Amino acid sequence: MDIDSALISESPENEFTFIEKLKIPGLAIVILIVFLTFLFYFLDIEASYDPENLSFFLNLIFIGMPSVIIAFVALRSFLKSGAWPVLWMGIGTLSFGLSTLISSFLIGKAPVNDIITLHNLIIFFASLLYFLGAFFMINRVNQMESKSGRRNVILQVYLGSLIFILFITVISVQGFLPPFFIQGEGGTTIRHIVLGLTAFLFWAASFIILKQYFRTNSIFIYWYGLGLLLISLGIMGILLESSMGTPLSWLGRGAQLLGGVYLIIATMVIVKEARTRNIAADEALSSFFSLKKSNLEQLLKNVSDAIIITDSNLHIIGWNKAAEDIYGWKAEEVLGKPEMEFLETKYPHNMNQSHLLKDLNLKDSWNAEVIQKRKNNEDINILTSISSLKDEKDNFNGTIAINRDITLRKKAEEKAEKQARELARSNAELENFAYVASHDLREPLRMITSFLQLLKQRYDDKLDEDAHEFIEFAVDGAKRLDDMITDLLEYSRVTSQKRDFVPVNCEKILEETLILLKVPIDENNVIITHDPLPTVLGDDKLMVQVFQNLLSNSIKYRGLENPKIHISVKKENKSYIFSVKDNGIGMDPKHLKRIFTIFQRLHKRDEYEGTGIGLSIVQKIVHQFGGEIWVESEPGKGSTFYFTVPDN
Repeated sequence: MDIDSALISESPENEFTFIEKLKIPGLAIVILIVFLTFLFYFLDIEASYDPENLSFFLNLIFIGMPSVIIAFVALRSFLKSGAWPVLWMGIGTLSFGLSTLISSFLIGKAPVNDIITLHNLIIFFASLLYFLGAFFMINRVNQMESKSGRRNVILQVYLGSLIFILFITVISVQGFLPPFFIQGEGGTTIRHIVLGLTAFLFWAASFIILKQYFRTNSIFIYWYGLGLLLISLGIMGILLESSMGTPLSWLGRGAQLLGGVYLIIATMVIVKEARTRNIAADEALSSFFSLKKSNLEQLLKNVSDAIIITDSNLHIIGWNKAAEDIYGWKAEEVLGKPEMEFLETKYPHNMNQSHLLKDLNLKDSWNAEVIQKRKNNEDINILTSISSLKDEKDNFNGTIAINRDITLRKKAEEKAEKQARELARSNAELENFAYVASHDLREPLRMITSFLQLLKQRYDDKLDEDAHEFIEFAVDGAKRLDDMITDLLEYSRVTSQKRDFVPVNCEKILEETLILLKVPIDENNVIITHDPLPTVLGDDKLMVQVFQNLLSNSIKYRGLENPKIHISVKKENKSYIFSVKDNGIGMDPKHLKRIFTIFQRLHKRDEYEGTGIGLSIVQKIVHQFGGEIWVESEPGKGSTFYFTVPDN
């Protein structure tokens, strides 16, 4: 991850639309000056025009005044933040501005060579300071924490620089230095060396700063870097001039003046930034250079989730190692790119970036599953959690996104869903087959039973006792098979028929059930009591089957005493829990789960009739209601069947 670049403080520069539009023309002017510099050098035009006060006036407006303002703001900014790049930028700007003002002021009052000498030496000194500031920026030297130490540094650096400039001015005017320029011939060797180094240092500083722009997308950094580049080009033009006042000479001066204009634009960005965030200008300036310290930096480098940090325009300024592994791009390939567009983010539920920003402003966070692109153009599923970053004034300052690649998980889920659909389809086909098969099987089974009974009637006197017994076994087996098929048909009907659940009054359901069971209830002297029963969401016919099977079961497996059955209900965890308690024979606890298996019986057929499917039907119905069923029992102490039905 390029964590270090992400730690550079960014501010909401989203209101600089006009200045943003000037970026391309500003760069075009730089390119034009490069072209004109070489053109004028090769044309070698000797015409000269150099009014005495024009240079002073232009330098005062475009270089001197902005330099003093920037130097003052930088001084205050360093006092508050301790950011070293701000300090060197301030003193470098002040030195460059003073050099231009002093040399312009002395025109006509001192020899031209002396003026050029002091100007060249002071701007060389300024270039060293600018380069030092850029060096501190790129190497992220720690800020000075001690406020008293900052004051001492300010006093030493600013005062020392002023003394040095005064010293150079005095010894130059007094003629103590060798000539730097000879009118009509151009610069001397020493001047070429000094100005060559000066132009190179300004160029190096601008290169470092503009490289930082591609990491941060900061408008201030852009104009600041281009301003230094223009000054570098201006110095190159002056270096190549043979006489003062020539087109090449004026082009060099013009490039420096334009550099001053670009620094003014950078100053406008600072002022606008300060107003936007409701802070002082010196605080705004320091925000472009200050380092935000984080104890989590090492952690961010080692986490398995992608950490992506953006500025207020949602341009990427932080991209950790995990992001490189997940997406395939190195940090230097993505820094400065608009995150959502670059990754071709597909939002859920018809959302877009404006919805994201709205949620971030309202809730400070946004969580969702999105689809994004890898470098190889492959779609990946991302679980993202985006939080907004805000400054001390609660202004939106950017975002930090924690992105987890869930592509494998989503594929596993899709596979599981597909298998579930296939299983549901298979079950539906199986249930339909059971319904059709059981329905079609009953016809030949009835035919077998009919012909066996017809055989017995016609040849009754001709059959021996064994034959009669065999026929009875066959008829009884056919009858039991018919009963099993009938029950299987009933079992398959539970889910094969589509049903719409409606409110069902369980009081009425019980009344209907008791009517259906009137004969066995009267024959066995059954006493049935119940609590008030609720209205639930279900199917009335299925609910009748549930009560009918459970009550029939309690009557069938009665003990020596007359059967007593109590139905109760209670509400718990958004469900109604019904219970049907009897005083029957009970059962061994080890069989409690087995009794719900289709066609499973605990007793012999000669002890209790039935196919063993009744409780399986009850279980299937309860599951269709979205509930559960279980039983508690002990031999000789009766049984209690419980089943749940959701209240909604």
